[in-house]
Amino acid sequence: MILFGHFIPFHYLVIGAMAALFALSLVLRARGAKRQEAHDAALAEGARARGWHFATDHSPGRLVHRYGGSADGVKWTAESAADRRSGRSRGTWANRTRWNGAAPPLRGQVVEIWPARGSGIQSGVELSPDNPLVRMLFRPITEALGVDESRTGELLDVREWNSGGALERHFSVRATDPAAAERLFDDDARAALLAYGEWTAQSGSARHGGGLILALFWDQGLTILARWADIEGLARLTEVGSALCKAPGRGLGNVPAA
Repeated sequence: MILFGHFIPFHYLVIGAMAALFALSLVLRARGAKRQEAHDAALAEGARARGWHFATDHSPGRLVHRYGGSADGVKWTAESAADRRSGRSRGTWANRTRWNGAAPPLRGQVVEIWPARGSGIQSGVELSPDNPLVRMLFRPITEALGVDESRTGELLDVREWNSGGALERHFSVRATDPAAAERLFDDDARAALLAYGEWTAQSGSARHGGGLILALFWDQGLTILARWADIEGLARLTEVGSALCKAPGRGLGNVPAA
């Protein structure tokens, strides 16, 4: 190839182009790392302002932010994880927040809170954990909960509880024993859930994440799975989570298996 009056072998041009692309990738990677550092610093500042603990545990393919604190006497931890390939999109299972609160554990049963808009187990639908398709559909949930998929049967062995009133506009409650759910949702728990539901229904809340996937009372206390949440979204989860954690201590406690 003739360039500026000089003959340059084609393979030299190829090598030069590859070197330029490599240099560009290093520059873009460095800029991305600086943006991530600034984002982590903002999250850390927001967490400290609320009296929370904050730490990062990033890997080449995964961004993980860990939080912890105490709200109204309830100790809690949370983990917000995002796939680097898709950023902090709220639309993927890989990008989610898991909130764990120190509620009294339920032995031999579960109480589940699903969104009312069709994301949970629907009324009248019978699902068997022996069905490979069902196990495949529930695998993201068990993985997000951090348990083996053999526990899918516990999540499916539930019946719908009619919570009544405004709560049903936002949530569907199912339980191994609906009577346990009846004792669980006192006035404070209902009010906290309703406030959370009203907040997530607002269009402006989407940018903060925190939309409910599943809230689960089980043998590990209370676990809430939500879309990837920033500081504001996590604060909303902590408000409703701490209220729910205190409810079993007032009326449910360790309920034995039926």
